[in-house]
Amino acid sequence: MKPSLLVAATLSAALATGGCYRTVVKTNKPRSGVVVERWSHTFIGGLIGSEHDAPCDPAVVEARLGLIGWLVAAVTLNIWVPLTVEIECAAGSEPAMGGSWDRR
Repeated sequence: MKPSLLVAATLSAALATGGCYRTVVKTNKPRSGVVVERWSHTFIGGLIGSEHDAPCDPAVVEARLGLIGWLVAAVTLNIWVPLTVEIECAAGSEPAMGGSWDRR
């Protein structure tokens, strides 16, 4: 295989598979500015997720797969995929802190 073709194939594969995942769900509720965060563990490429009770009434929910989560997913062959979940509480909804939720 020619070196230029090998470099082009490698760059194409890296661009096609390298990236971060982000999903944002917004409600019509007014935001309070209070944000809580935690790790969420999913399995088999995200097909099986862990359930969490939100500590407050959510206005915005964001789930991200960053570099560390992507590396863990690659090493475990997508058996375990850790996501970071952030919830911004709706106005008038104070978070009941406890468990593994951290206030940001």
